[in-house]
This record gives sequence, C-alpha cells and structure tokens, in this order.
Amino acid sequence: MSTSSKRASDQSRRAHGRESRPAELEALGRGLVHWYEREARDLPWRKRLDDPYAVWVAETMLQQTQAASVGRRYEEWMGRYPTLGDLARSDLDQVLVLWQGLGYYGRAARLHAAARRLVLERHGQLPCDLASLMRLEGVGPYTAAAIMAIAFNQPEPAIDGNARRVLARVCGERVASARRSADARLAAVWRAMVPPGGARDFAQALMDLGSFICTPAAPRCVECPIARRCEGYRSGAPGSYGPAKRVQGITAMHHVAVVVRCGSDYAVRHCPAGALWAGLWEFPRAEIEVAGRATETAHALTAHLLGPTSARVVRLLTVRHRVTRYAATLFAYYCEADRRGAGDKQRDIVWRTWDGVMALPMSSPMNRIRNALALRLVGDEPR
Repeated sequence: MSTSSKRASDQSRRAHGRESRPAELEALGRGLVHWYEREARDLPWRKRLDDPYAVWVAETMLQQTQAASVGRRYEEWMGRYPTLGDLARSDLDQVLVLWQGLGYYGRAARLHAAARRLVLERHGQLPCDLASLMRLEGVGPYTAAAIMAIAFNQPEPAIDGNARRVLARVCGERVASARRSADARLAAVWRAMVPPGGARDFAQALMDLGSFICTPAAPRCVECPIARRCEGYRSGAPGSYGPAKRVQGITAMHHVAVVVRCGSDYAVRHCPAGALWAGLWEFPRAEIEVAGRATETAHALTAHLLGPTSARVVRLLTVRHRVTRYAATLFAYYCEADRRGAGDKQRDIVWRTWDGVMALPMSSPMNRIRNALALRLVGDEPR
C-alpha cells in the first residue's frame, strides 16, 4: 500500500471510530474497572479510600516517588498522624524527620501548613470541591482531581503521566507532555470512559494499567484488558502514541560541608527557603564551582564560623547524591575547636548536642555525613 493510500485508510478508520466512540469508550471503562476488581494492587492507602485525609497524604507522597518506596513510609505516617488534626498539632521538624527517605521535603512542609490552615478554617475537614482543594498548599490540578475521584468518588479526570499515556493510546492521540489542549481532550475521553458511580475504581485502574501493562516502552498489550478496542494497539505501533518522555540534562553541583564541634556541641543551621534542601537542617555548607577548591573552602567556612583558629580541619568523606536532574557531590570535613570565639558571624548557626543533632531532620547527603560521624564515637561522644 502506498503512503498516500495508507494515510487515507487511517483517516477513514479514525473518522468511523469517532462516530461509534462514545459507546465504545463507555464499554472500555467498564471492562477496565472489571479488570481492576480482579487485579488491583494491594497498596496500604487503598484500605482507607473513604478517608479524604488518608487519600491526600498518599497522593502527596506519590508525587515524584514510586509506589514501592511509599508503602512502608505511608503506614508509619498514618500510625503517627492518623488524622488531619494530629498532623496539624505536630511540630514541623518532627514531620520532616518522619518524611526522611522520601525526598522533596517541601511536600511535607506544605502538607503540614495546609493541615494547620484546615483546622483553623474548616474544622479539620478537607473541602470536597476542586477549586477549594487547589487553594491548599501543595495541591495542584492533578492532586485535587485525584482526591475528588478517589476520596469523593466524583468523575473528575485525574490526568497524570500514566493516565495521559493510556488515554492517548486508547484514542490514538499523539500528544506532547502535559499540554493543556491535549489534556483537555484526554479529560473528555476520561469522562466518557468512567462508569456511573465508578470514578474511584476507574482512576486507580488507569494508574495500575499504566504502571505495569501500558508502559512507556514495550507495552504488554497481550495482557491488556482493553487492547482490542485501543487505537494504539490497532495501529500496530502503540508506543508511538502518547507523550514522548522528555530527556533532561544532568546538572552537576559541588558543595562543601564542615562538621564543627566545640565541647559537646555541634554547629548546624536551618536551610533557608529557596535553598537546596530548604526547611531541613544541615551542617554549615557552601557551594563551590570546582572540586579542587573543596579544602580551601572548608578552611574558609571554619574561619568564618570560629574566627582565627589553629583548629585542624580534616576530610571526613565524600557524598554523591542524585535527585531528578541534579547530581550533587558533597565534600565533608570535620573540625574540633576549643572555643566558638567572637568569629561566630553566621546568625543562622545554632549549637546542638550530639543527641540534638541526631533528632534533626536532614537531607540524605547530610544523613550520610551524620552516620559517618557516628562511627567516630568513643563512649557517648564523637571524638
């Protein structure tokens, strides 16, 4: 078949498909929900779907984090903060300590801030309309729609990467990632597919299908419950439909951190808003352009903190950490000083005992430094 004949055939097939599509899409939705009822993943948050707060916590944890990494942390969280009121009454540092290991700590801080506001303004109840949900800290269009669909069983299209890919293949749509116009079309397909009263199961069925069967590369169409009515499958090239995965470059960063001990106390600071690891605690740190200046920078940091000093600064370890499109290398040093001195010019520096340092929420790289320091323990104190 010539290229022009194939194009005409494809256009004819799509035109015919549009005429019969609404009923077909509804049947697809029912089939997908039936499949989900048999094959749904056993996830801890699915035991609390009638609790909007529990759904909100799960959806926040699942932002940019794989479900496999969330399960145990979700159960720990719900054990510590079983209600929105429990979260609102908690201290932010305690919240961030519990969040350690999930990354993107701003999510936890915004969850905490929104909980406190809801206690003040709504008696600790989550709103059940999209606009009000989106006014909460950290709740964007997808999270709000997911809460509406899953917690309140309302047919509000929750379009994330998985749903976007599945829906695009179902209707034969080639779309760019997260384009509003494309998402509006896919939302219409979502609404056409969702069975009456079945938004909760349908939204989760799309998630499971996209996670394990309708994957970005090498989709397992032979196992798909709706493949025979999927335009992508009918085309013979399902991988060509849906948004292409964006490839981002990696930005390298180099930092120096100095663990300064004076007596039984250690210098730490609270990372300011807008900084790397904002909201967490850290040992004094500075960014450098080239790794060759690490030792020089460590001495400068120590002098800035203590003033002129003969205290010895030694290399502790090097930490390499990857997050999204950043590759961070952190050179850690250790210094014991006999006095804090008049050179304590950094107003954001506080001094904590070892136990106090261990209780602080810190980023993964700072945790590794803290653990390395713990190996130097003699008796109850690091030497």
